[in-house]
Amino acid sequence: EPVVETPTDFEVTSYSFSLNKKSLYRTEFKLVASAGDSMGYTYASIFLRNSLKDKPAAIYYESDSDFVSKLKATTEYKALIAEVQNTLKTYSGAAYNKSGFITINSDKDLKLAVHGINCKLKCILKDDTWDVSIQFDDTYDFDKMAWNDSGIKKNLVTFINNNAYDAMKCGAIVPYAIQA
Repeated sequence: EPVVETPTDFEVTSYSFSLNKKSLYRTEFKLVASAGDSMGYTYASIFLRNSLKDKPAAIYYESDSDFVSKLKATTEYKALIAEVQNTLKTYSGAAYNKSGFITINSDKDLKLAVHGINCKLKCILKDDTWDVSIQFDDTYDFDKMAWNDSGIKKNLVTFINNNAYDAMKCGAIVPYAIQA
């Protein structure tokens, strides 16, 4: 018959540690950014990673960058340009300026990266041709919201977005400027 020894004297070691909420959020969102990379959400991942620093640098894109090319390929950008072209056809002045906001829905990466972006158009008439320049700017940050997009898993995106909002409120995600 086997003998089972029952310890009569044993030591319990207790471990105590504190989990830093900011650090936990940053670890979580580094994983989210990596998942985004693997799913082809390049700019969403770049922007999220940059926000996980205590003092993230602003991001500036030149007019010939891939980011600007991607913006220009969106349905929303094309609609804005068509609207401005229609306005300029009958415009009698030599300069036309317009500021606005574009909500991006047609490109999933940009929708997740910036969702909406401010734009300033400056149009100057030179020799019967309009010279149009556009500046885009955004503050990378999060608002609590429910996502309504059939192309992206809306419950998951809503959860991640609202969790990011909470992470931003505790300083784990830090807003910064994006310009193009």
